[in-house]
Amino acid sequence: MINATQKTALEYFMPTTSINLIFSTVLLISVLVLLPTISFAIDNDEDGIDNKQDNCIEIPNSDQRDSNGDGFGNVCDADMDNNGTVSFADLNLFKSKFGTDDPDADFDGNGSVSFADLSIFKLLFGQSPGPSALDIDLNIPRPIYDDPANIPELTREWHGAMTGYAVNKISIDNPAYTEEIVNRGNNYPGDNSFYFGSDDETVRLKVDMYTPAGPITPRPTVFFISGWRHYFSEQYYSLLYFIATKGFNAVFVSYEEVKGSSRNHIKQVLLQIANDPRFSSRIDLSRVGFMGHSLGAGILFHLAIELDDWGTQGRFVFPLAGATGYYQEQQQINLPPNTKMIVQTYNEAENDRIYHWDTDPRFSIDYLVNSNIGDSDKTFLYLPGDQFHESNHSTPKTRYENGKFYFNALQQIGLFRPLESLMRYSFENDTVWKHIGLPENDQTTSTNSIQFYSGDHPYSDLDVSNDASDNYRFRFNDANLNPHRLNYCCD
Repeated sequence: MINATQKTALEYFMPTTSINLIFSTVLLISVLVLLPTISFAIDNDEDGIDNKQDNCIEIPNSDQRDSNGDGFGNVCDADMDNNGTVSFADLNLFKSKFGTDDPDADFDGNGSVSFADLSIFKLLFGQSPGPSALDIDLNIPRPIYDDPANIPELTREWHGAMTGYAVNKISIDNPAYTEEIVNRGNNYPGDNSFYFGSDDETVRLKVDMYTPAGPITPRPTVFFISGWRHYFSEQYYSLLYFIATKGFNAVFVSYEEVKGSSRNHIKQVLLQIANDPRFSSRIDLSRVGFMGHSLGAGILFHLAIELDDWGTQGRFVFPLAGATGYYQEQQQINLPPNTKMIVQTYNEAENDRIYHWDTDPRFSIDYLVNSNIGDSDKTFLYLPGDQFHESNHSTPKTRYENGKFYFNALQQIGLFRPLESLMRYSFENDTVWKHIGLPENDQTTSTNSIQFYSGDHPYSDLDVSNDASDNYRFRFNDANLNPHRLNYCCD
């Protein structure tokens, strides 16, 4: 037993100051090792919302109320005319709302515009709204209709018309990827879709929401999973913009294909953003759609099945040019009840290929014939294209030239129009126009000279091979792309 006056063995060989220095050094090293794994939440205004998610970083607003949906909480946003500065023009607008229940002028959220709100206005006068953690682009530009055959654009109340809401875009860092990745690009010869940056440049992966402008309210949401190495939502700009014009959200999820299992990473991202206050107040998880292009087309089935508690009031899947197989070995693809489905493929025969993509249509055929969805709620939609409209793997993507985004008649009639029909039927139970996206019988038809085939039996005399072929770049019988379902298509 050692009493208070006795020394330990270590102290006989080393002074106390040296011992303290050793222990301090060990402690410091331990802290430095642990620092990268520790996440520090910073909350400047102490309202319980992390700065990284707060729409008013310096003024407490635990309710995150943002009545005009511009990304700035009401309590720090007196910019009534949305010109970026609180000025006398805003004061005149505020005076006209005084004594009313106008939500945008009700800064404190008590239900009426009063002297308390005037006091807040005075504090904010001469300043910009915010600051806010939300990266929101207001009223992003409408894509331009430009058709090589001069086919008139669908307008007014036509399904597929690029009309309705103005569109905002919210962008956040992808929570699954905390570091930048190397941009390997996807800029193949002749591909005019949007491309950002240059090869081998590092980029930060994002999650982008295209959402209707206006008050924040939960809306049906379409989750879009991109193709291989398509890191930027702008590559599908026209499609995502179109969804938002119809009053629904479109959420684009980027991913790095080399990081483990892409489908599980994407699922975790969706679960995180569904609970992120920047997105969650806008998303109605009871009505959802899953769309995907190329590699994303195969991944979306995993998401729809794993997230089966989403979409209880309306659900659909819409794979585009599927280039990977479903991930499970059992033959039947068991999607949740009430799921609707359109499977779309393009004219990618060997002698017609433009961008040297060539996707084997048997992926899409497998999705269709082996799903548990009844025939009345699913269809195979094939776009053959024509001399003016090349139908190929890049058809869903957006042409980008000189800083502007474009879409054409093939995209509007062959993709946007059936998509709107599917969204209205799934989210609103609108059966009047169901036949546009989900016809009762197999048919080859055309709208404004754009021909397409839709039906439940994708064989007949179409330019869609159901024979094993090594001519496709992405082949159904490639064990790397389709390890589980080589025997399940096209008997």
